[in-house]
Amino acid sequence: MKGLLVLLLIFVIPPLFAVDQQGTATQPSVRRKQDISLPFNEYYALALLAKWRVSSIELPQHTDFFNDIDGNDIYGADLNNNQIRDDYEKMLLSSYERPEYVVMGILATKKWNILFDVYTNNVQIHTLQQAKTIFIDNIAINRCYYDLQQIDRHLASPILAYFNTDDRLNAKRLAEEQLLAAIGENHHTLVFHNQPCEIFSELLKVALNSEQALAFR
Repeated sequence: MKGLLVLLLIFVIPPLFAVDQQGTATQPSVRRKQDISLPFNEYYALALLAKWRVSSIELPQHTDFFNDIDGNDIYGADLNNNQIRDDYEKMLLSSYERPEYVVMGILATKKWNILFDVYTNNVQIHTLQQAKTIFIDNIAINRCYYDLQQIDRHLASPILAYFNTDDRLNAKRLAEEQLLAAIGENHHTLVFHNQPCEIFSELLKVALNSEQALAFR
């Protein structure tokens, strides 16, 4: 049962836990609205969108929200070669007015893609710490979206748009099961992010500081 509850944390998003100073999971807590803010501002979001060539002009015009031409491949089609799946990129540009939200949706894929990599064995789990890091980072993304919904009730996580087919959902589930198996009885040693939105700040810094900003998946 514990394994099932932990598995649900990655997908469902609710704040089911808090973390004390020793990093031990404690009772649920709700962050105050005044303590919640976006992980970066519009200036940096626009800079990253320009660097990644993310715009409706760059996007292949035939792209469909739910059907990409590589539908049999969980990674999907990327005809404009900016390492963002075309149907997902179109969804972000069409659904979010704020560039910060578009960039967050893109940055999240750098962690969500790792679940695909685990599923396809492009990434193999060799250590407990590796499994814990992937697991914790995915929870941080979900928790950040939940927190931001406290100050913007119209904000929705794009997670369902990214895992938008049965094959992608199944790949996600099996990858999570593999992570849980690697963590095993060490789940009590998980130390969750006290400031979950910092995961996006960290990803942004990597992207802006990298000479090859698209190669940090």
